[in-house]
Formats: sequence, structure tokens, C-alpha cells
Amino acid sequence: MCRLLPIVVLLVSLVALSSDAEVVSSLTTCKSSFYKGQIPKNIATNNHVRICQLLNNKYHYATLFDKEKRVPVYSAYVFKSGHNSERPLWHYEPQVSDPSSSEKSMLEYKPGSGVKNQATDEDYQDTTANNYTKGHVNPFSHNSGDGATATCTYTNAVPQLRNFNNVIWSAHETNLANILNGNCRVPNTPYVIVGAYPSTDKFIGVDKKVNVPEFMWSAFCCADKNNKGILSGAYWAKHESNSIVYQISMSDLENKLTKDPVKPVTIFEGGCKAQSQGFLSEMTDGWVAEGMFGTLVECVTSLLKSLWATWFD
Repeated sequence: MCRLLPIVVLLVSLVALSSDAEVVSSLTTCKSSFYKGQIPKNIATNNHVRICQLLNNKYHYATLFDKEKRVPVYSAYVFKSGHNSERPLWHYEPQVSDPSSSEKSMLEYKPGSGVKNQATDEDYQDTTANNYTKGHVNPFSHNSGDGATATCTYTNAVPQLRNFNNVIWSAHETNLANILNGNCRVPNTPYVIVGAYPSTDKFIGVDKKVNVPEFMWSAFCCADKNNKGILSGAYWAKHESNSIVYQISMSDLENKLTKDPVKPVTIFEGGCKAQSQGFLSEMTDGWVAEGMFGTLVECVTSLLKSLWATWFD
């Protein structure tokens, strides 16, 4: 959860930082957040709002937002390793509340602000949300400076079970950061998309209109200086208190996100033809758990591959 800044620092930040979140007709306005500037295919619908998260006249990431479910569908960003400690207050987006609003700046939420189409503090304080916390989609820790500040907005948060948010998904965010820090450094560029797949019948909030995700997912594409994909990875985890984060193939993740077989989802529309991170194989059916269990599976899989090669090659 985002903690309060000391009051002096807060007052200075409100004057010095103009935190904008521009609602746009197309996410191509902030296409630098996507590999080759290409938006994921067949995820967005006409009911979704496209948001370019802007701070100090710079776009930091892109968000596809569902006004009906009051949660983001996904946020896309370029990973930047940061050392952030203090976090700003949570904000809401005026243009999501009122499409005719000329106010682009994220505003600090206060009771009686008349916020619509997105979550509020009251929703997370409601008795229906006792076991839930605000879970970042684009992680605060995957950004630095103004980019990290811009992640603390309700248009970038979904209700997550406390243990899932603070332990399971947090560990995945750390693991992914380690992978990108170790394998996708400058001059390479790490493109990441993190999303929340909505449930059909779980809602929290004052009016029970804030959707609780069925599962969380993430995918990355590391591009070299020539914009060629050299490494990629895909993950998903069922949204449960004792869940496991699985590494799966990109095509398996796209199949999980596809709702209409006639319109299959493509996450990296630019075609990230890259080596998959880790040790995916037909032997594990492409499903590998992160952490110690995943390491054990990796060792066993490697051994089986070696035996197979010795016996049959």
C-alpha cells in the first residue's frame, strides 16, 4: 500500500509535480510503452478506456481500463530498475469519472470528490474488502522517479487478497525484476505488460462494483538495440491466498486471455520472436512454478533431457 509522505514533502510535490493521466482515443499516443509500438491485439473492447499515464510532460506507461468493472485490464511499460522508498498518496482520474472533463491531472482522492467509474478509498475500506488490498498492476518497484510516482493511481490497481499481494505476486515482481536486471540491460530494452483477468462474480466496494480478478498475468519482451526480440517470458497465477505463479509459454498465455476463438489474443503484436526465459519444455507441458519448486522441476527436467539424449540420440 502507498504510505503517506511527510506533510512538507507532500506540499512541495503537489506544487512541483504535475501528475497527468491522459485519456486518449488510442494507446498509440504512448506507443513507446509497447514493443515496436504495437498494441496487444484483441484484448481491448469499445467499453475500455485508453489511458496514457503522464507525469511532468512525459508518458511513463499505458493502461487499458475497464470503467464497468472499475479496474485496469493491463498496464504496459518499459522496466526501469529503481531504488524507491517513499510512496505518494493514491489518486484518481477525473477524465474516467467524467469524459467531458478538461482536467488531465490525477487528483488526490478525498471523500465527496464525486468519483465515478473507478475505485475509491471507501471501496477498499468497505466490509466487503476486509481481506483485500490495493494491488499494483504496473509495479511501483519496476519504475523509478516520476515513473514510480505515476503508478499510485486507482486506474493502475486491482483488489488483491492480502497474502497474494504482499507475498505471492510481490515475489514474482521481484523475480521478474531480477531476470530483467540480469538479462536485459542497456542497450537492450525490457518491455513488460501486466494484466488482471476479471472474475465473473466477485466484486468488492460500497456498491460491490469493483471487480476482483480471477487471475493475474504478466509477459515481457527484451529487445536488442536493433529492436529484435532476444528474450521473452510469460507468467500467470490464479488469484488465491496460497496460489503459485507459473511460467508458461507465450502462446499458452495468449490462449488463456482469448475469449473469442475467432479473435485470438496476441500480446506482442510486433512479434517478439525470442528465446523463452527459463526451461520450458514439452516434458513439463510448458508450466513451471517459480521459486524452490520451480528450481526442483528445472533440475529434474534437465536430467530427463540428458537421459533422453543419451538413450535415443
